[in-house]
Amino acid sequence: IPRMEHAIYTSFLVMIACCMPLMNVDMSTIKYDASRAQTCGTWTPKAPDDTGYSPVISSLNDQTAAAPVWWYLMHKLAKGITQASVATIPCRPDMRQIRFEVQHTRINNKGLAEELQDFSNDCYSLALYMWKREDQGQTKDKATLRDIEWIGSKTFLGSYYGSLQSKTPRAAFPWSESRDSG
Repeated sequence: IPRMEHAIYTSFLVMIACCMPLMNVDMSTIKYDASRAQTCGTWTPKAPDDTGYSPVISSLNDQTAAAPVWWYLMHKLAKGITQASVATIPCRPDMRQIRFEVQHTRINNKGLAEELQDFSNDCYSLALYMWKREDQGQTKDKATLRDIEWIGSKTFLGSYYGSLQSKTPRAAFPWSESRDSG
């Protein structure tokens, strides 16, 4: 009998906590955290009270919706996790500003800047010209088009850079009969 009594009480407790709607759900208590939106400069939705739908949302046919205690606790827990997650998400970066900063970055090492300029003149521009001449604007693949935008392009490394030569002698690349003759 005590074992059956414990099983019945446990069942009642589970039914009361998980099935019986005991807590009133009032939509007017919804508050949007606008601080994160103001920091990132984005739009925030209005609270239900500000929309004009508050009497319709919080009661239907003069009855207020109710929820079980377990559902209410899970909702509060999920809301807390969501707010913590949103607080850790960084704001969307301004891509124009980043691109401007990258384009106006200068290399402080004069030797490296000269080598980069020479490589760009002797190899990259020639490889890009050869690629455009062979491709004739046929490629619509965004990955390839993004790849050829920089001097370390895999497309150019695999196809063009091996056959191109510098117009002036380079100390780091000594003479090679098979490559440099003719």
